[in-house]
Amino acid sequence: MIATVLEAGARTGSLRGDVDPDDVLTLLLGLFLATPTGGAPHRVGPLLDLIVDALRPRPGD
Repeated sequence: MIATVLEAGARTGSLRGDVDPDDVLTLLLGLFLATPTGGAPHRVGPLLDLIVDALRPRPGD
């Protein structure tokens, strides 16, 4: 599933083409571990923003 989303985004230019789906899964698992239920809901948004920013193409790519 993650690979499909990454491939589609790479084709449209909205996501980087050099991202390994396993790396995205690791980032998401880290997010889930860092924000347990009821633990720090205010952190979820900023952490998801960081993940999304990491997937966006960099200038010059």
